[in-house]
Amino acid sequence: MSFIHLSIAVLVFGVLGVCAQSTEQQFPTPVFANQISGEIKARALGDNRQTTYFYTFNGGQGDLFLNLVTNNLNADIDVFVEQGLRPLTKIAVYADRGETETGRVIYLRKQEKLLLRIQGRTPNDEPGRYQIKFAGGFIAAGSDVVIPPEPPRVVVRVDDPIVADRDEDEDKDKDVASQDKVRSEPVPSKKSAESIAPPVTTRPRPEPKANPMANFNLIVLFTDGSRMERPMTEVVRFQVNNGMLTIVNKGGGTSRYSMADVVKVSIE
Repeated sequence: MSFIHLSIAVLVFGVLGVCAQSTEQQFPTPVFANQISGEIKARALGDNRQTTYFYTFNGGQGDLFLNLVTNNLNADIDVFVEQGLRPLTKIAVYADRGETETGRVIYLRKQEKLLLRIQGRTPNDEPGRYQIKFAGGFIAAGSDVVIPPEPPRVVVRVDDPIVADRDEDEDKDKDVASQDKVRSEPVPSKKSAESIAPPVTTRPRPEPKANPMANFNLIVLFTDGSRMERPMTEVVRFQVNNGMLTIVNKGGGTSRYSMADVVKVSIE
């Protein structure tokens, strides 16, 4: 049987980058490859709070394998079914054991959208590090990832600075003239004041963000020398199970290939 070489180049795109670490449960970092890594930095002296990161990916029917390597980290690693936050497994790691490696097997009765939570802290001034590898029923995050909204922009207008070196007598004369002008001007009635509408400022709508996977193609090379290439924007997911490569398209079609006929699968 031929081996699969998965070579995935990931585009750093705002919150969708694999290297990003989201601290918001509503907008977890999508996992597009079968491995993630990151670090938890030390907090200020006396700050006992924990740092929490969230990731999202999918699991197919069957066994999902997790391999975890940590160093200098006290943390709990939890996996939930995202709908309803049903817990599936918990892994506790401790910094006093040095670099540790452990694993878990999660059985899923059907395909589920999963949420991974890493919650912990480093015991000293050095960062705590973690690396998680997925196998078995792992399926990369799909195109339904929720992008967090942009924070509102605040436009601050800076008026011209006041010239401070004016002559003092000239200032007094201008103040008196200004007061006389205010006394001489008629006070507008309540009705006329209400009829003056304030100016309406319109802000152009931001242009929609481009799909980060638009520049990537799924490429499959076969033993007979043929090649299949498909844009990732048209692929919902692909996985290998029981010696079969399955590709699910956005239009609802599904393609299956025997791994005995496959030389290489890559995203480029």
